[in-house]
Amino acid sequence: MEASKASAKQQWIRQLAARMPFGKLLVAIANKHARQLWAMLRRGQDYDREAWRKHPMNQAASVAQMVV
Repeated sequence: MEASKASAKQQWIRQLAARMPFGKLLVAIANKHARQLWAMLRRGQDYDREAWRKHPMNQAASVAQMVV
C-alpha cells in the first residue's frame, strides 16, 4: 500500500517499525490494543467496527477532502 493511502494507524505502525526492533513493535501494538479494550470495558461499551469514522481526526480529514 502506498504511504499516501495508508490509514493513520498504518502510518503509526510504519513509523514505529522504522525506529524499533520487530519484537518491541509487536509489544507496542499489543499495548495499544489492550488500552483500547480496557477503555471499552471500563465504559461498558460494545465493539463498534465503525467507531473510527466518528473520531474527530477522521472527521477533520473527510471535511478537508470535501474542501479540496
